[in-house]
Amino acid sequence: KISNRETEETFAKLFQEPENRLCYECSAPSNHWASVNNGIFLCLNCSGLHRGFGVSVSFVRSVTMDSWSDKQLKLMTTGGNAKLKAFFNSLNIPSNAPIDFKYKTKAGFYYREMLKAQAEGREIPLPPSPEEALQLVETVNPTFGQASYQGFGSTPSSGEQQEDNVEKLKKMMSGAWVETQTKTKQTIDTLNKKYEETNFKEEFS
Repeated sequence: KISNRETEETFAKLFQEPENRLCYECSAPSNHWASVNNGIFLCLNCSGLHRGFGVSVSFVRSVTMDSWSDKQLKLMTTGGNAKLKAFFNSLNIPSNAPIDFKYKTKAGFYYREMLKAQAEGREIPLPPSPEEALQLVETVNPTFGQASYQGFGSTPSSGEQQEDNVEKLKKMMSGAWVETQTKTKQTIDTLNKKYEETNFKEEFS
């Protein structure tokens, strides 16, 4: 860990950037929290949402109440709100997607790995193609290769259709809702049949 004075000086310098004075998600004039592995500043409400993503997707710390290591501060100085926003905009990440969507795509996972590599002075892996950027990554801790990772830096195979992930997410949620409705109806039907049985009625009459 580094001293509180060094931490305060680092954040004071970062807050000279106008974008870093606002919450990355909602643009509220509050930046007392940070997503370390994404290198961005957040307000209290949005930091709570980020905590729900899991630490591998968003590792949240307080700017003022938590102690910081040199590695963590390097991620923040290497990143910044404007840098992440420009990265996602360059890949046309849908602005109307759920708040956690962009962080769980290949683009989101790549950005965190890129930020870490830059902070540590390592070689930066190849980025995903625009077609691959919106694909959701199911694994919690993917390994990024220098040449490719699940198609990073390559083009889709011929005939492969890239389904829009926002629509896929909507379909998945819709399917889950239908499944819940079906199971609920089945449970009610079972209870109704049970109630009609003579022994069941006599037991409670």
